[in-house]
Amino acid sequence: MTDQQAGGSGEIQQQIASTLDTIADLYDRLDALSRQQRVLIADEKLDDLLALLKKRDNLIDQLESVAPQYQQAIDLLTNLASTFPDQSRTILTQQIGAIETVAAQIAKRDQQASRMLDQRKSELANEMSSIGHKSAAVTAYAGGKPQTPSPRFQDREG
Repeated sequence: MTDQQAGGSGEIQQQIASTLDTIADLYDRLDALSRQQRVLIADEKLDDLLALLKKRDNLIDQLESVAPQYQQAIDLLTNLASTFPDQSRTILTQQIGAIETVAAQIAKRDQQASRMLDQRKSELANEMSSIGHKSAAVTAYAGGKPQTPSPRFQDREG
């Protein structure tokens, strides 16, 4: 069995480590944008929020493109973990755990952001409804449309 097949300190460990580094970097960047997203929603900076969401979409596309490599790295680590030195196995396993933790935090923050947006949407709908009701009330109290007087007396010759 070669060093690579045994999973020693060879190319497989480097391949796994490189893939995990790439994924971790993408998730760290996504995490930073996720934190900014919440602030922009709270500050109602919609143009900045839309620009941020576009950046997030690009990162998510990148994550989706490397997802098969990530799964392959996890499978390799699972299948060959016993052939790796303890320190390497521990480092790689911890890195996977850190990636999963960041992903869970992003998902949690995204749920909170979604609730914030839903709440703001509801508030805007209530404000719009209130404006409609106020407008209707003003019209009603103003007597609506002015009516033309109808004649009371008629001059008929017959």
